[in-house]
Amino acid sequence: MNTTTAASKPGPAPTPEPSHAENEILIVGGGPGGLSTALHLHRIAPHLTPRILILEKGHYPRPKLCAGGLTLDAEVILERLGLDVNEVPHADAENIHFDFESKGLNVRVPKRHALRIVRRDEFDNWLADKTRSRGIEIREGITARNVIPDADGVTVETDQGIFRAQVVVGADGSNGVTRRCVFPHAPVYTARVLEVLTPSLSGRDGGGQGRGLGSAYFEFSPVPDNIAGYVWDFPTQVKGRAMRCWGIYDTNILADEKRPQLKEPLAQEMSRLGFDLNDYQIKGHPIRWFSPRNQMSAPHAGTHVAIRRAAFRVAVALSPYVPPPWRSLAHVQEPAPVRDRENIVRSFRPRNGIAQLAKQRHRNIAVVAGNGHRFTDCLPNNSFKPTPLRGAA
Repeated sequence: MNTTTAASKPGPAPTPEPSHAENEILIVGGGPGGLSTALHLHRIAPHLTPRILILEKGHYPRPKLCAGGLTLDAEVILERLGLDVNEVPHADAENIHFDFESKGLNVRVPKRHALRIVRRDEFDNWLADKTRSRGIEIREGITARNVIPDADGVTVETDQGIFRAQVVVGADGSNGVTRRCVFPHAPVYTARVLEVLTPSLSGRDGGGQGRGLGSAYFEFSPVPDNIAGYVWDFPTQVKGRAMRCWGIYDTNILADEKRPQLKEPLAQEMSRLGFDLNDYQIKGHPIRWFSPRNQMSAPHAGTHVAIRRAAFRVAVALSPYVPPPWRSLAHVQEPAPVRDRENIVRSFRPRNGIAQLAKQRHRNIAVVAGNGHRFTDCLPNNSFKPTPLRGAA
């Protein structure tokens, strides 16, 4: 595992007073989705830079519950924006292991890491600094309350005044204020997440099971118990100290079935590897599903309100809740139409799709989410190549 640290930075600059002057483009939300939207606009149409304003309700660096897995696709996007993610404190996973009571599948990338893990407070603060350095204004500590389009523009009411714009981009989350105001009747689907940080001790990690310190793991053993998700275990760092980030994710698509408490599979996996969940602080929160099938924008008499794809280009890659290489698995988090939802649920039933992997104890995993998909069909831009494991049939 490779870790890096960065020098301490001064605190956030004072937040300017809100202006009632109209902006060309107003971005609600200063996470990776909103910041990367502004950076892409700056690259594509630099003349718009002085007319972009980002509103962020928090103050950088602000905490964010997230395992922080940054995929190679996300790194490439950042590189194309002229950014070097090596500047951010991180830990590298040299391989990613997908396991379902079998020998599993090991994913490696030639001559580089398979996954880079960052802490979201540090990453978001770094990205905000880079955005400001391009001349884009960010105002912190401002919470949007309402978004109202009209014939002449869009009004955004906040706790610190009223803002006007011709275009508003909602980058405040899949269930943020912008979406609720513009699409008040859109369905909301919620998943469950628990997360834990533990020390990374070379004498303990793996518990004799051979688990590598520089590897990221997705463990799907909770699926037969109707938890339609997985346990994860990533290397990470906190202020330069090597740590492990553990967690469990459940899509909740089997919420009507009998299930154990969410922490039980996580506790079992940690115990198997020599850790007692009761010794560590557990953090949890709901996750709102995102779907590309949802309506993404609402033009109104010459104005426009757009919903940023929940930071699809970067933030999803920062999250363990959608294993990025598994495109066919990622769709289980989307609020699909009813006819598709039934197919998704069936893929998590015993003897179907991913649950079928329990039968493959001595084979490489090939089918990852049912519907006939193979792992190599689900890789983005062929960035990842599966490495056969010794002894696999």
